[in-house]
Amino acid sequence: MEFNDLAQVKEELLLDLLPSLREFHQVFNIHEGIVVEFETLGLKQTLLNQIDLRYELFKEELQELKDAEVVTKEMYLEEHFFYRKVQIADALTDMLYLALGSIDIRESIMRYLVADGVDTEILSLYYCLRDISKAQFAQTYVQWIRYPELQPVLEDLFYEVHSSNMSKLGYDGLPLLNGVNTPMNELYPKGKIMKSDKYFKPDLASIVKKYTKR
Repeated sequence: MEFNDLAQVKEELLLDLLPSLREFHQVFNIHEGIVVEFETLGLKQTLLNQIDLRYELFKEELQELKDAEVVTKEMYLEEHFFYRKVQIADALTDMLYLALGSIDIRESIMRYLVADGVDTEILSLYYCLRDISKAQFAQTYVQWIRYPELQPVLEDLFYEVHSSNMSKLGYDGLPLLNGVNTPMNELYPKGKIMKSDKYFKPDLASIVKKYTKR
């Protein structure tokens, strides 16, 4: 994939990758959680919560990218240079996953906006969420441009992360929720998605090693 035009890249990624992201949201009941939030807290608070959540999640991944880009003198050694590139690929892929997720969440909430009627304050909050999703995708695009050697393997990296995320499901195909359908682990909040025994970490190193050069 060539990163020559933001609109074209966005169109291609939404066509190719968004269905997988929506699969993740569906099986892990992300949309169902928003429905419950909407019904119990109302549209305004749901929008405020999603604005905060999507902002904080993306900020965390952006910080991980900055941390991965920190260069020390050890990084000039071949093995450390490669490790750094894998960490950068990891952060870039997570940023893309979250940016696409924000687009899906925004589109999901849009139907409540229509059903609930147009209110100036609500509309302003929705536009804020929309602008956050646009800014996140644009920021992701900008960061990927800086690493042309990773662009050809963007989809490979994405699907490896997606497969890893899906492996968190239990053997019955359902998410394991702390204290709900699994024993309560006091280290984590109730309802947090836990990893199943069949979970595997994404093997981004082999993708980076196979298709990229130093």
